[in-house]
Amino acid sequence: MIKKQLFLFFFVTLNIFPLWLTAQMVKKPLTPAVYDNWKSIDASVLSNNGRYAAFEVNAQQGDGRLDYIDLKTNKRDSVDRAGGLLFSPNSNYFVARIRMSYADQRKKKLAKKDKEIKDTLLIHVFEGQEKKFSNIRTYRVAEKESDWLALFREQDQQKDSLKKNDSLHEKSMPIRRAIASSPVNLKKGDTAGLTKPGAAAPKHKSEIDRKELGELVILNPVADKEYRFKDVREYDLSDNGKIISMVRAWGEGTDSTEVAAFNTSSEKLTIIYKGPGYALKPTSDWQGNQMAYLLASDTGKIKRYALFHYNFKSAKVQMVADTATAAFTRGWTISENGNLNFAEDGSKLFFGVAPRPKPEPRDTLTSDEKAHYDISSWTDDVLMTQQLNTLAKDNKRTYTALYNIVKNKVFQLADEN
Repeated sequence: MIKKQLFLFFFVTLNIFPLWLTAQMVKKPLTPAVYDNWKSIDASVLSNNGRYAAFEVNAQQGDGRLDYIDLKTNKRDSVDRAGGLLFSPNSNYFVARIRMSYADQRKKKLAKKDKEIKDTLLIHVFEGQEKKFSNIRTYRVAEKESDWLALFREQDQQKDSLKKNDSLHEKSMPIRRAIASSPVNLKKGDTAGLTKPGAAAPKHKSEIDRKELGELVILNPVADKEYRFKDVREYDLSDNGKIISMVRAWGEGTDSTEVAAFNTSSEKLTIIYKGPGYALKPTSDWQGNQMAYLLASDTGKIKRYALFHYNFKSAKVQMVADTATAAFTRGWTISENGNLNFAEDGSKLFFGVAPRPKPEPRDTLTSDEKAHYDISSWTDDVLMTQQLNTLAKDNKRTYTALYNIVKNKVFQLADEN
């Protein structure tokens, strides 16, 4: 019996092992042709409540996909060519960018039409409807407590998931000229327009680039609420999603601007400033109780900005600093290149200052009469190549200043030294 078992073992071993060894030795050749089929898992994300997970499956060359999973029910789904997923703070929905297909992108690039490569924003509500918005520039989701989000897109685009009777296809509702910080009641689906300056104003060449303006869409996909604002230049969303501040602009007889804030709790628009000038960097604090912005009332090429602070509870606008502020180094002013940031407790506001820009002397030479030189010295701390590389950045360098909101005082914290 034992002899039969040993015989059977050796028979199987001698007949099967060569076949197994041959299979192990025959491997698929590794050549550059197989690289494009390799895939990687990137950008894994987990929702705040721990129920949903998502990750990207991207190819080395070609289109990838976004996979998301309900860990409670183990239900899995995917979206082709999607990425950059963000879950809402309350884990009710997610947003993601859907990219143009790899083949279409390649055609656009070969045709030198890179600017026509646009993304579509997908908003997927777990217990509701799904929406898509085309020609997206940027979007922001609150970091906590809110289901509201804001997205910035190109104007006059109607190819999205909205119905024909939605606000985009209706006539704009003009906002009447109002006193600063007056609330405007809006209904669901309203599109707020602008009352433009009168034609009697003296004509001049507007410095407003219409291509920079876009449409701001504020929406709550869970409650199915939406508001749209055209001619928006910049916007900001408070961390708790309570306040969405914006700067709108237009130019005809005079260049005019509007600083406004939309309260997602009351769903009302507050107009803080409306008139001639240029406004920049609308910024809300963490709690959505106050905001700040820069405003230049002059129309010259070199603008002198003033810093304004607004408190939503008191509805008070205050100019914090301008070119005449004594706390600044002599010849210094507020810089449009610096960022506005509130302290987490809302007691301080940080901004940037820099030497006041000087107007360029009147040009009396033609371009072919000018000589251009790059002069360096062995005593320079930085090589000339590095100086040229960082020239644009150096020209926009700013230094931190502080506005103490509680004490109502301004301090310059840094300078060139």
